[in-house]
This record gives sequence, structure tokens and C-alpha cells, in this order.
Amino acid sequence: MVDWNAVEKLRAKGWDWDRIANDPKVGYKADAGIDEPGQALKALYYQRRSKAQRRPTKNAKGEVMETPDQREHRWTLERVGIILTPIFGFWFLFAYVYPSPIGVLVPALPWLGLLLAASAFVLAFGLLRARQRWNKVLRNTMIAGVVAGLAIAGTFGVVGLAQHCPTLTPLTTSEPSPPGYGSSNSYWIKANNPAWSVNGVPVLFFYGSAGCPYCAGSSWAFEYGLPHFGTLSGTTFGYSSPSEAPPLNSIPATYLYGSSLQSTYVAWTVNEDPVSTSVNFPPAADCTQSAYLAAYDAVTAIPFIVVGGTYIHYGSLVSPAQLSGLTTADVQSQMAAQSGTAWNEVSPAMYYLMAYMVKVNNGQPTSIAQIPQVAAALALIS
Repeated sequence: MVDWNAVEKLRAKGWDWDRIANDPKVGYKADAGIDEPGQALKALYYQRRSKAQRRPTKNAKGEVMETPDQREHRWTLERVGIILTPIFGFWFLFAYVYPSPIGVLVPALPWLGLLLAASAFVLAFGLLRARQRWNKVLRNTMIAGVVAGLAIAGTFGVVGLAQHCPTLTPLTTSEPSPPGYGSSNSYWIKANNPAWSVNGVPVLFFYGSAGCPYCAGSSWAFEYGLPHFGTLSGTTFGYSSPSEAPPLNSIPATYLYGSSLQSTYVAWTVNEDPVSTSVNFPPAADCTQSAYLAAYDAVTAIPFIVVGGTYIHYGSLVSPAQLSGLTTADVQSQMAAQSGTAWNEVSPAMYYLMAYMVKVNNGQPTSIAQIPQVAAALALIS
């Protein structure tokens, strides 16, 4: 009769099956006609182990216990966590490094970051409760998670490229803003991206909402800045949402949706929700807009501005609180007179916006580049 405990000990020592079969402590007697007793013992060993895995066992209370095969296929918390963590980990990593095309449909921040954090929590909680924290099943599950994460990230990248999404970088540097301007949530940055242009003309992209007070304040910089580059038409005047808390309610605005610009220097692209009674985020019109929003506007701050694909602005160009209590006629009058609260607040942002547009046009048009305020801003922009 075979001493299977002795077999297990000899296998643990690294003995081959022929040597194990010939050891007298094992007690194996090969049947007549068997030329390779080691292989016969090996087959018998695995046959016996397979039956043991399928055979139900009972504990001291007479309760049926899981077989090893059942335990191997059971999805415990640690096993769920150990497959999800590498899936979301690799997906997050590639979506962050390549926010477009990989992170266009599901951005790295915040969504994949939140899913990664949740899966890591499940894994940590499962490992704390587990009796055995590492085994063959968990190792194979982790490998499957790594493969799945790479496959998912690659699939999203292929889909993004098929939709002609641009390849964008997450690396940015800060750029200058008017002195005393904005806040920590309002600033210019630069990204080393391919040019975003239409027929060779740099794109100026505005993303916002007619009901947003920050978009309302910023809109005046476009109303008076864009005509320097061509003929602006289609804008109308009104107010942002009255339901916002004072002093951000009913800010005088230039509604930019539906506007157009005839220009050889700027390809004006505006995506503004037209509802002025509430703040709404419009859907991206195409994959390029989705790419820039996913890559640089993870916190969904509006207005969101892109100049030529290179210079990006978060938050409000103009503080809407400074325009609170004014009418649209008041703002127009002060801008025409170049004096007053509206002029003092809007004009610095307007000149910087014009400077960024001149920058992506390689210093053209010179008539604008030579305006003292624009020239001063150009000297600071990298």
C-alpha cells in the first residue's frame, strides 16, 4: 500500500518520480508489465488528488466543507480586489499618461482614480480577513487582472484613435495672468500638444453655460477682444442665472452660443449651453472637444478655454462679483468709455486673451501685437 505522506515529503525534496517509486518507504509495487513505475505512480498520484478535490468532506459538526476545487473557484473579497486593482491601476496609469486617446471616454481623474481607490480598499479589507494571503489562485487572478487592465486600456486607445482623437499630454506649465487677477481656481497653463487648428487657423475654444455667472463675467473679454481679429456676429446680451446666491446672481452677460467670427487669425469654436436660468454643462461636440475636457478639465470648471491647443485657461477670466448690480448697458457704456468698474475688471483679461491669440499666430497680426498692454503680456508668455 502506497504511503502517500512519504510521497509528499519526497516530492517536497525535489525527487523525481522514478526515484520516489523505487524508495522502499513509499511502498509502491508496480503491476506486472509496467515499464515505467515512476510514471505509473505519478498518474496514480494525480488521479487520487483529483478525486480528493471533488470529494466532499465534513467537519467535526458533520457540516459539509468546501473541496479544494470549490475553494479555488470561489470569488472571495481578496480575489475580487486582486483582479480589480491591477485592472483599474493599469487603466488609470495609461489614461493619465495619455488623457487622449485612452482617457477620453473614461477620464483618469476623477473616475478611474475613484475606481482604483475603491478596488484597493476591497483588496486591503479582503487580505485582512483572509487566512492565506498569497497562493496560486491569487497569483493567477492577479496575472489575469494585469492582462485585462492592459487590454482594456489598449482597447480604449484604439477606439479613441479610430474617432480621430488628438494625442494630448498631461504635462503642463504655468503661464502668466494679469496682475492681481483671478484666484487659485483661475489661471493659464501651457501644454506641449499638437496645434489645434481648422484649415491652418488656430482654434479658440470656449466651453461654458449661459446661466453660469463666471461664464457671464468672462464673456465680455470675448465680446470686446474678438473683434480685433475679425468680424464677430451673433452674440446677444442678457444675464446669468438669477437663482445663484448673491452677488453671483443675474450677472450681465454676452451670450456666445450661436456667434461666429470671420477671421484669418482665429477659428472661433464655442460650445455654450443656451439656457440662462440654470447652469448646465453641454455635451462635447466631437472627440477633440472631449479630449481637451477630459485631459485638462477634470474638475469641470467653467468657463474652460483653449487657445490653439497649447494654452488653456481654467475658471473665470473676469470676476463676476465685480459686475454684480450692473446692467448690460452699463457694461457696454463703460467698455466704450474705457473707464469704470467693468472696464477695470474686463480689460486686463481681454488684453491677455488677445496676447495668447497673437502668440499662437506667431506674432500676427502686428497691429494687435503692438498694443502696449498686449505687448507687455506677450513678453511674459513662453
